[in-house]
Amino acid sequence: MPSNTTFRVFFYTYVLESLTDGNCYIGYTEKDAKRREKYLKTTQGRRFLGLRLLEYKRQRAFGTES
Repeated sequence: MPSNTTFRVFFYTYVLESLTDGNCYIGYTEKDAKRREKYLKTTQGRRFLGLRLLEYKRQRAFGTES
């Protein structure tokens, strides 16, 4: 009998910042996230990430969230 329930599969692309040398490492959880990982490793993607991470750190430093 078919089920009426649906499920979602989530894939994650992640960025890790090294505490020792400050380098960023980009990876993914599933092959379907490979396209996003490739983009984030481009010059434009790294620029995007850098700006997003700066904004995140500013918000944490000042205790504001929007």
